[in-house]
Amino acid sequence: MNEHTVEVGDIFGASWGYDQTNVDFYKVVRVSAKSVWVVRIGAKVVPGTEEFMSARLRPDPDVVINDTPTMHRILPKERTGYSTLSIKVRSFGVWAHKIDPSDSLYSSWYA
Repeated sequence: MNEHTVEVGDIFGASWGYDQTNVDFYKVVRVSAKSVWVVRIGAKVVPGTEEFMSARLRPDPDVVINDTPTMHRILPKERTGYSTLSIKVRSFGVWAHKIDPSDSLYSSWYA
């Protein structure tokens, strides 16, 4: 029995960076009691959100960037301080959070 509510097809999103805001999305392809396996997926700009060197991005589950699944332990919101389940996706402390596929995240870039 799973100790979480994550299912195959669920989406996790991460927003990170300092001078710019990077966004990564992940799709769950396998689950176990305490872990998930995810693949990195693409993003698309939400129409009407474009501004100077920024926009809101929505996950695009049909575009797989890396089809080799990576395993991550699921941490409950009580352990992370976030409002949803989370997985650590980068060694320097970037967390991805379970999101609704229709949600969008802010992204910015600078030349």
